[in-house]
Amino acid sequence: MHYTKRLFAWLSQDDDLMRLLRGSLMARGIGAMSGLLLQVAVARTLGVDGTGIFFLCAMTMTLCAILAKCGLDNLLLRQASTAWEKREMLALGGIYAQVITTAMTLACVAAVCLFMASDWLAYEMFDNAAMANPLKVFSIALLPTVLIWVQAAMLKAMGKPGRAALVEVAMLPVLSLMIGWSFYEHQALHLYTACLAYLAGCMLAALCSFISVLRDLPLKAIRLPARAFYLPRASIDLTCIELVQFMLAMATLPLVGLYLSTADAGIMGVALKVTAQITIIGVLVGSLISPRLATCYQAGDMLGMQRVAQRGAQFLLLLSLPALGMMLLFPGTVVWTFGAEFDGVQTPLRILILGQLVKALCGPAGYCLIMAGRERVLRQLLLLTVGLGLPITAMLVLEYGLVGAAIGSAGMLAFQSISATLAVRKHLNIRTYLAPWFRKNMELSAAMT
Repeated sequence: MHYTKRLFAWLSQDDDLMRLLRGSLMARGIGAMSGLLLQVAVARTLGVDGTGIFFLCAMTMTLCAILAKCGLDNLLLRQASTAWEKREMLALGGIYAQVITTAMTLACVAAVCLFMASDWLAYEMFDNAAMANPLKVFSIALLPTVLIWVQAAMLKAMGKPGRAALVEVAMLPVLSLMIGWSFYEHQALHLYTACLAYLAGCMLAALCSFISVLRDLPLKAIRLPARAFYLPRASIDLTCIELVQFMLAMATLPLVGLYLSTADAGIMGVALKVTAQITIIGVLVGSLISPRLATCYQAGDMLGMQRVAQRGAQFLLLLSLPALGMMLLFPGTVVWTFGAEFDGVQTPLRILILGQLVKALCGPAGYCLIMAGRERVLRQLLLLTVGLGLPITAMLVLEYGLVGAAIGSAGMLAFQSISATLAVRKHLNIRTYLAPWFRKNMELSAAMT
């Protein structure tokens, strides 16, 4: 308790970071709770098989959406942050117009491809005819999903993390729950209508995100430059990074769907979605510190960059530990929440939590590499992790079922986090990980202040 008080007092020295945290913590909390409620509603309404199909369709759509946006939201965050700090509104509007035009063009192409391939994916790949129509609905949801991500990046760049968290995390589950409840009241809620409710929630959230951006960016400043299609080479690296990170988080779900059953996919999906609430905390911390990491690196202030990264790591650990401890010690509460059909989730959940704990201790190493322009280094590490981890995970799934899937997922996450931390130490000569003794971190921060 003594070190916890000292640690919180040390973190509170950074007034800007604390202001940003207060601005977005409530929105992230609402998003996490409403997202969890949405997953519970899906699980209890659709059952274990329907939940597996819903999660598999959502995962497929998200994978295509990541490919479609090509890392443009991260590029927007990096470039628009500088323009916003200098209050160059015309430059800011030009960057925004380029990115939104390119992202939506690519999203349209991806949505059409997914819609046309939905029957093949359902009948041939997953061997489940019930997936065909839900996949078509989710293919349409790809467009507003990409739009939400780009608008959230723009809000982060303009120093509005609270509103960014609201449109990126909170609005979609809240609106989907409200629309799904109307179906439930008319006794018309089943797998297809649940997908329609999700689609409607995506569209409304995308509209709200666009309106939120226009509150701070004048419409007259949005001017499309002569080169409308904007796809720099760095976007390929960022796309690979995001794609592999998503595969690290969710790759076990399609493996379970392919080698086991949709019921097992539903159980694994619940375990992954519950532990993903910890990932939301990591995204919160990353969105808070990313603009400041980029500013410190561009100014050559490596000590300042280390200071911001370690404070972000402290925030991540403080916010993650209560949830991690609760799920590790009392996984039965998850079964009670989602229903008796999900009794097999307890052991996989414990294993996945251990992987999340390693990630929290390693700190925001990935964000440091991206903001320092070392996307290729991170891409190579992630490709190595997936290249080694996926075959091993597939063998573990075939041999040990859901427990093997959880071991493979947690192992890949831990390997990626540790390797990224070592890469930051090598290429940037700074430390993001947390030492076992917080006093050492506090003394370092005091020396750099």
